[in-house]
Amino acid sequence: MMKKKSLFCLLVLITGLVILSCSRDQHPDDQEIIATVNREVLTLNSILEFTDLTSLEGLSDAELREKIEDLIKLTVLAQEAHKRGIDEYPEVRERIRIAEKRIKANALLASVINDIELTESEVFNHYQIHKSRYTTEREEYRIQRILLNNNTMADSVATMIVNDNLTFAQAARNYSQERSRETDGFVGYHTSEEMGPQIWNSLSNVSQYRFVRVPVSNGIYLVRYTDKRNRTIDRPFTEVMDDVREEVMQERRQDLINNLVNSLLSNTEIIISK
Repeated sequence: MMKKKSLFCLLVLITGLVILSCSRDQHPDDQEIIATVNREVLTLNSILEFTDLTSLEGLSDAELREKIEDLIKLTVLAQEAHKRGIDEYPEVRERIRIAEKRIKANALLASVINDIELTESEVFNHYQIHKSRYTTEREEYRIQRILLNNNTMADSVATMIVNDNLTFAQAARNYSQERSRETDGFVGYHTSEEMGPQIWNSLSNVSQYRFVRVPVSNGIYLVRYTDKRNRTIDRPFTEVMDDVREEVMQERRQDLINNLVNSLLSNTEIIISK
């Protein structure tokens, strides 16, 4: 009795895979045969189904050999279970029946969703509607800056600020060559992307309120940050396009599956006893 129970437990663990391997007696000509176990043919496709891999690419020869050996062991066990009549036990037959239903149902669903094609406009429209799903946290600095025409002016104004002859705000009002002088040089909060790597990297290396000197295309900036915070921003479409495509694909698949199931249910006689 104990022997029978042990074999049954082993079969329970492999039931789903037993069905797959036992159904391979006939195989398509285009499938490469990897082994024959008591005249039962095993193919490369058997490995994919046995392991749930989508491809064998990337496997080393040793790894492929190990998976082939595991499949052979499974096949031998399944064949022995059949010899001993274990697959005729009522509880085992029921498990096989349920496993077979799952395989058939999954094959049907796979055939339904296999040919879904998405256009770029569908993917982009989904992104536009659901932008709040594609966000990230960015650190940003509150920037105060002074734009000066040349190095001579930059040296002069920097010296006045360092010697406390002028505050940074006063220097911005009196000498800055851009309109931000009207707001004491404040230009709001900026992320690294908005600020550019040159200024961002310079500010990252100094403490709050300490200004740095950064050459730009139209002059010299004396720039500092007076505050920093984290802000949630939308990630650009180009950055999240693959994620959006996968989400749209998942929704389309689910819609197709739901429609199929509902259609079948509406045309099926169902009597629930409990």
